Amino acid sequence: TLRLLESPRARKAIRNFFADLYNLFRLDHLAKDPTLFPHMHPDVGPEAREETLSMIEDLVFDEKADYRELLRTRKTFLNRRLASIYNVPAPSLEGFGEFMWPEESPRHGLLSHISVLANYSHQVASSATLRGVFVRKVLLCGLILPPPADVDASFPEPSGEAPTLRDRVAEHLTNPVCNSCHKETDPIGLGLENFDALGRFRTQDFGSPIDPSGELDGRYFADA
Repeated sequence: TLRLLESPRARKAIRNFFADLYNLFRLDHLAKDPTLFPHMHPDVGPEAREETLSMIEDLVFDEKADYRELLRTRKTFLNRRLASIYNVPAPSLEGFGEFMWPEESPRHGLLSHISVLANYSHQVASSATLRGVFVRKVLLCGLILPPPADVDASFPEPSGEAPTLRDRVAEHLTNPVCNSCHKETDPIGLGLENFDALGRFRTQDFGSPIDPSGELDGRYFADA
């Protein structure tokens, strides 16, 4: 394994492996409603993929880091467009540069990257289900079966009684058919609700405070 990693082709192989594992190739066609997300641009998806793959390449080849650093590192690589979405100073005037999230930042590691947050969201809104499925299936190697062909997959719309996604998920889970699978994914995805469908940080959803706390297999978490 060490001999293979020393090959000049290893970096490309590692990039291809993780791009395939995390479905990062879909970012070529990332689409968001431009009226809701003025930062949206055709290059956001490919550039977000480059951020994630640059971080992975650095962890594997330069830092020789523990695999868990993928989820907790505060180092990433940004260009000016991504920095504007993250609302931080660009580390470089041209191309990508190394950037360190400060200790007090809500971001660290893969799950705070636009490549994941935007890729596993809808065009107009975040998705606790899509994000939860990603964590459960890809990161935790769990099994989530596809919904039956005749199931009603519609989700409750925001309302006065259920303004936040957490409220609407709770309403959705009252259906036993939905609950059987969504209970394995949606509580995980709600932990990422401080990030909107493009990956920007927020504290409110439709004017109501976001509660990103939850439980994962018996372990409490406060937020992402």
